[in-house]
Amino acid sequence: MSNEYILENGELTNERGVRKAFPNTSINFKQLGTMATLVMPTPKPTCGELERVVRDGTTTDGLGNLVMNWKIVDMFNDRVEEDVTITKAEQETEYLANKLQKAKDAKCDLVDKATSASILEMASENKQRNYLAKYNELLEKKLDGVITEDETQNMTELKELWTSIETLVNNGNTKEAEIQACETVAELEAIGE
Repeated sequence: MSNEYILENGELTNERGVRKAFPNTSINFKQLGTMATLVMPTPKPTCGELERVVRDGTTTDGLGNLVMNWKIVDMFNDRVEEDVTITKAEQETEYLANKLQKAKDAKCDLVDKATSASILEMASENKQRNYLAKYNELLEKKLDGVITEDETQNMTELKELWTSIETLVNNGNTKEAEIQACETVAELEAIGE
């Protein structure tokens, strides 16, 4: 963050503005004299969800330093567009709804990624082919009546694998539906990953 200065004419500017105001002068910013006064930076105050912090000129602090002054203002005000008044409340409602939807979308993306990762880990394309080939081989043996007890167990495990993939997909979809049903950010944050 660069320093800011008040010029003799009262204009608030940065170092570039001071140099521009005095183009033929070598400027030592530690000893400005009467050319400009350093404005000490101050932290912005915290504000609410539907507010924003804006500059409000300068003020003098308790030590006599010129400091940046801030004020908190509403993010939205009533406005007219094409002879239609859009109220502050309408804008706030739309803003909060959009913010909630973005949070929902982000959480759904996390669920999608987690579900996809689990499915990929469980059954990559090569594994799927191998599982399917093995299952088909065991199914032929079962139909021929020559399947062993171990092979029957293996066949059951392969079937459970496919069922678990479907379960992962269904659980992911259920979680996404739960996320989309949230009406507040607090409800959304209460849902685990």
